[in-house]
Amino acid sequence: MRPRIAFAFAERDIRLAIRTPSVYLPLISTPVVSLVVLPVVLVFVTRAFGDSALAGTLIGWMPRALSAQLDAFPAADRLTVLTLRYFLAPLYLITPVIVTNTIAADGFAGEKERKTLEPLLHSPATDAELLTGKMLAAWLPAVVVGIGGFLAYTAVVDILTAITMGQLLLPSPSWVVLAVWTAPAMSALALGAMVLLSARAGTFQGAYQLGTIVVLPPILLIAGQVLGLFVLNTLFVFVLGAVSWILAVGILAFGARRITRSSMLGLTH
Repeated sequence: MRPRIAFAFAERDIRLAIRTPSVYLPLISTPVVSLVVLPVVLVFVTRAFGDSALAGTLIGWMPRALSAQLDAFPAADRLTVLTLRYFLAPLYLITPVIVTNTIAADGFAGEKERKTLEPLLHSPATDAELLTGKMLAAWLPAVVVGIGGFLAYTAVVDILTAITMGQLLLPSPSWVVLAVWTAPAMSALALGAMVLLSARAGTFQGAYQLGTIVVLPPILLIAGQVLGLFVLNTLFVFVLGAVSWILAVGILAFGARRITRSSMLGLTH
């Protein structure tokens, strides 16, 4: 395989994505809402209910290891710390996953719908070069958005907590591992699923809707933390990333063997 050709395809797909409203609008709105607007709203909410019985009950559900960490903060601050440092961590993972989902759906099904895929498949590039380029086009922006989102979230949270609590909450070790290890891994895992789905879907919307299943793991992580089943500490986040990488490599390797020019065109199944 010629890396130069694969990166050329990736650059082409990224340029197309940032010029397509149905693609770039979710890429802008999702991180802005979840990593900038939502933390601001939740700071006011958690400060208002910080001393309430509801907050005490919620904190009481948490595993003892987490409760011990929260005990180091004043009672009025604990709900804020729990929400911003722990509960929103899985929500952060949704952002790079959605980026991958959107661009991958457009890279295969979107091009098929616009009738631009067939000329591309008649290029002299190999199947591996074409597929690698399209996968890089979906994964690299997700990594960039994930790191950028982490920096933006850290800045917003630290400004808010400096004002309301007189201290900075981020970056914590678990959040650093989450941003540089786990988020890229889950994006790669989502990419593997979307490669298999979108190459066979007829339209961008169809592939995108099928691909929404990739946000299920972060949602389950949110539910698990709220119910006190586990906590996204540094070790948990690292193991989660390792498992995601293993699954992603397996799915992508399987997809690379299955996806050919004819399957992309829907001629074989």
